[in-house]
Amino acid sequence: MMISKLVIIVATIMLTSIGSLAETSHIASNIWDNRNPALTKHPDGQIKRLSIRTADLYSSSGTGGTVAAIDFQTFSVMTGFVATSQLTICNRFEIRDRDSLRYNWMIGGRLYLRNPDRYRQRSNPDGPIGGLVCDVHAGIRFFGNPDAQRLKVGDFSLSYPASSHLTCGIGYRLYEQKDSLDAIGTYGILNLYYAQYPSGYTWDNPDGPIGNLALRLKGGGSSQGFMTQAEFIFPLKSTLTLSVLLCYEQFTEKVRWATSIGGAIAWYPGN
Repeated sequence: MMISKLVIIVATIMLTSIGSLAETSHIASNIWDNRNPALTKHPDGQIKRLSIRTADLYSSSGTGGTVAAIDFQTFSVMTGFVATSQLTICNRFEIRDRDSLRYNWMIGGRLYLRNPDRYRQRSNPDGPIGGLVCDVHAGIRFFGNPDAQRLKVGDFSLSYPASSHLTCGIGYRLYEQKDSLDAIGTYGILNLYYAQYPSGYTWDNPDGPIGNLALRLKGGGSSQGFMTQAEFIFPLKSTLTLSVLLCYEQFTEKVRWATSIGGAIAWYPGN
């Protein structure tokens, strides 16, 4: 399958880049690493370190009639570099294999308006309680057809860690030109954490206390339809998180609905 070959190529390139950047950041941050490791942990991983997340989603779609629509697969790779205690640089590359291949590439940043380094005792996996977290990403969308137009895409969100167990937020996704399967425009965020970090273990795993389930919900809509997504998160150890993804989308065009199931792996080598 064409997407499988592309997944291998993209993963190889990104892992090679990650290895080079990780070595550079390791050399550049020897002085920083002399601090207590617990004091360099961050909601996105270890300060001055990279993290990586891969996700694969399989979707079954239908028209609501007797004719079956084309099923599709979406694979994504996301990397993050914690530049400072308040800023993380993010990169995301996504491939969707439907009628033809569609690519999204976005780069951006996450800004913590309240410094996580100063509020370790009052925080949840998303950041300090009571402090807004701002995500801004911009990039391009292009297609397997070399003659196809390259289109601009963007995403903006604000999250608010309300308590040690709850984060809520809102976001908006921008498209230069919408696809018939772009169901999400304005969306909401709700993250639930069933346990809080033990004292001295804040962000030991950035996705939540090790061994405790967490749930992230996302939903929204646009003129093209609406989308809901649930992510069940299982922090296994300080460097590794596994997730199960469930998604339902409904559209206004000829493809009426799509249900998706998939998984994700998050790796925090600095932890």
